[in-house]
Amino acid sequence: MPTFAFRCASCALEFEELLNSCYADNPRCPSCGHHTIRLFSPTRFLVFPYHLSEEERYHVRRRMAQAELSKRGRRIAEIADRLNNSPVLVEN
Repeated sequence: MPTFAFRCASCALEFEELLNSCYADNPRCPSCGHHTIRLFSPTRFLVFPYHLSEEERYHVRRRMAQAELSKRGRRIAEIADRLNNSPVLVEN
């Protein structure tokens, strides 16, 4: 599934979302729930260094995976922090 970048029209929050298709409706803002605008994001191409040994390629792949996981972890933490700081409606 491709990842698309969006910006909220109200609070200007920028986030990425996995969508089934480029023709899918834009998701709502996870922070405030308003409409979003799809941002232009260039395609990510990776030219893999085949001149490296198999062990060196393994380490390159591992570092890339760790970087992607830490990036996703930071985003999840940011969203969780926003949700924790948002007012909560309590019904009595």
